[in-house]
Amino acid sequence: MESFSATYLDKVESLNSVPTRKSWISKTLEFHITALDKVLLAWKSQEEIDYFLMCYF
Repeated sequence: MESFSATYLDKVESLNSVPTRKSWISKTLEFHITALDKVLLAWKSQEEIDYFLMCYF
């Protein structure tokens, strides 16, 4: 996680999942775009979330 985005460092797909080309190692996305980024934000403190919201919006 850096600034207002997260970068994929690794990717593991289930044998039962449908392969996707929407994510790949080294891809960077802003926090509001994917479920993964929202999960990362869920573990931040309230102060960090407030800061993110104040600076981003």
